[in-house]
Amino acid sequence: MTFDAGATVNSGRFLAALAVEELHRHGLGFVVMCPGARNQPLLGALSARDDLVRQIAVDERAAGHLALGWLRGRMVAGAPAALAAVVTTSGSAPLLVAPALAEAQAMALPLILLSADRPAELHGVGANQTLDQTSPLRPLLTGQFDLACHEGGAAPRNLLGTVAEAARLALGPPCGPVQLNLAFREPLAPDPAPLPDDWTESVADWTTTDRPWSAMTAAPPQPCDVAGLRHALASAKQPVVWVAGLEHSADREAALAMATGCGAPWLADVGSGLRLLPDQDRRLDHAEFYWRDLGDADLVVQFGRRPVSLRLGKALSGARRWLVDDHPERQDPWRQGGERLRLSPAQLLAALGDEPLTANPDAAWAEQLVATDAAWRTRLTGRIDDSSDLSEAWLARTLASRLDDDHALFLGNSLAVRHLDTLVEPHGTSPATVTSRGTSGIEGLIAQALGAARALDRPTVALLGDLTVIHDLGSLTLLARTGAPLLVAAVQNGGGAIFRQLPGGKHAGLLEPWLLADQSTDLAAVAAACGLESTRLDDRAGVARALDAFLTAPKPTLLEIMVPPAGHAELLADLTDGTRS
Repeated sequence: MTFDAGATVNSGRFLAALAVEELHRHGLGFVVMCPGARNQPLLGALSARDDLVRQIAVDERAAGHLALGWLRGRMVAGAPAALAAVVTTSGSAPLLVAPALAEAQAMALPLILLSADRPAELHGVGANQTLDQTSPLRPLLTGQFDLACHEGGAAPRNLLGTVAEAARLALGPPCGPVQLNLAFREPLAPDPAPLPDDWTESVADWTTTDRPWSAMTAAPPQPCDVAGLRHALASAKQPVVWVAGLEHSADREAALAMATGCGAPWLADVGSGLRLLPDQDRRLDHAEFYWRDLGDADLVVQFGRRPVSLRLGKALSGARRWLVDDHPERQDPWRQGGERLRLSPAQLLAALGDEPLTANPDAAWAEQLVATDAAWRTRLTGRIDDSSDLSEAWLARTLASRLDDDHALFLGNSLAVRHLDTLVEPHGTSPATVTSRGTSGIEGLIAQALGAARALDRPTVALLGDLTVIHDLGSLTLLARTGAPLLVAAVQNGGGAIFRQLPGGKHAGLLEPWLLADQSTDLAAVAAACGLESTRLDDRAGVARALDAFLTAPKPTLLEIMVPPAGHAELLADLTDGTRS
């Protein structure tokens, strides 16, 4: 579309409309609008744009996570790159987006924070709702721009150039979060005050086209010497391929092709999106239980970053490592060193051409790992599935078996993501899997799951712990208002159950009370008060019926699933009793 300068009525609204249009030309696809006063020009400009997907959210922290979930959902769905933005008013509001910015930086997600601000003359003089909105956020950002929107006759051209640069930085490579802090003077509401002379003329050519004010063509990928990786994998006697956190569907598909095609035993972290794919030869699904056996590996080829399992990382830390990941940050938590290709798996697969990676592992060693994994599969089935207890492990395995490729599964941090990483068995087709492992926080995850469900456009189940739900109660209202097909499966174990796995956790009285974060909040009642259909369940049959009802007629729902507080710690102790690990 071309920009309609006549649709604005005063200078603040005119400049806000320019900013929104330029972001749209760079691929802005989703905007979360947080109500306020100082950001009226931005909200007005966005409200006039029916070509943008918009969502109102009253909680800025939830708004940031909602945008992140939308970005993650698009990546998992294989959609083209796009920007997501959060619009806040002035004061402390922008600072509430900090957790989402940290996550976006850690996982290279193109999030734009559009924060409105007071003009310079109101700073440092005790004016209400006025503080430094940029310095606290600077360490979390890929780029930051602080712009006075009413300074001088070049204001429109200056703003367009700044917005174009912000979009370019956000979209990378590498992608990352960017703040555009825009100071607006009054009048903020529609006003008949005329625009400054020559403002529309200064951008006249831009208003009649669909082109960005400025754009940068991405540099072509640099030639990649993969000979070293080929040689290392072909010559290793006990190699392991580890597919860790990947969010782009193209990278997931490429990593799957290389992992299954090379002939080495391989691990699929739940963040890879490949953990629930059925019928995968040589994939080790339960290595968490025999992790010491992997200590004999002499090479690990890792695709992606931030794997869930610390035990597997420790076990493989003595092996020579090749890391394939395009994030600029150092990715070496075990101080392993080794070689690195700063490429995405999709770029590496393209660089390999017609000569795929090939491994020649010692047959007896590889077969022993596969046999050990199969034995653990049988043991888990007997201990979890054949029991009548309602447990977190049974719930994770049930979701993995009941959800197919028409559904999505969003995993909370703490125990939920570990259950899927360690305990489940793939069945039939697999759901699109979304995780949030950049900073592994437990705040804002209902909002993230909602954003992912919107982007994926399919019924979604969010498996979350009780404390995670308590950290994002405000998003229950947001979920009810949107009507999205999202089921929040809230595991109620009294809080802090993951800490019962610490040394001494299975012995009563050996853990400090404050570490367990004990709570007994009636989550179903809170959800009902927020307008959601909800219920408390304490048996397998009830959970199965509720899941059937959601899959038949998806709608916003919360299930509070009651499990014993120490149940998972006792399960692990029982499973590992008498074993090496």
